[in-house]
Amino acid sequence: MSRFAIVVRNALRITLRVALWLWALPLTLCGLPLWLGMRIFEPNRALAQLNIVEEAPVFVAYGAPAAWLLKHHPYGEMDAMAVGCCVFARDAQALQRTLAHELVHVQQAMHWGVFFPLAYILCSAWAAAQGRDVYADNYFERQANRVA
Repeated sequence: MSRFAIVVRNALRITLRVALWLWALPLTLCGLPLWLGMRIFEPNRALAQLNIVEEAPVFVAYGAPAAWLLKHHPYGEMDAMAVGCCVFARDAQALQRTLAHELVHVQQAMHWGVFFPLAYILCSAWAAAQGRDVYADNYFERQANRVA
């Protein structure tokens, strides 16, 4: 493969990754205020890192504000959750245990963009209509559990 072809391929790959990240940006903006607040008040518990799979920035945080949010989640108490490219966990142990699963949700948000919450809710409704669990039998959760 020529040097020019490699440069073009890399430029296209980077452009696609940026486009996917921007596609998920409206969702990320919903989680970013909480992450920023935690970054200010608990700087050791909120960090930005590179999502190796999607090569995109992911904002990760754990601590009291995230724990409160996760305790009062509409689907019931959780250890962690992703909001766009933001991942929140109750504590460091929960983050370590669930990060791979939550990164799958980050990938899903990058692929579905602003339609991800609607698609997720529709999958939960479909599971409920079939008499199944709205969380455990949700397509997106099953996919995250398979991959992680």
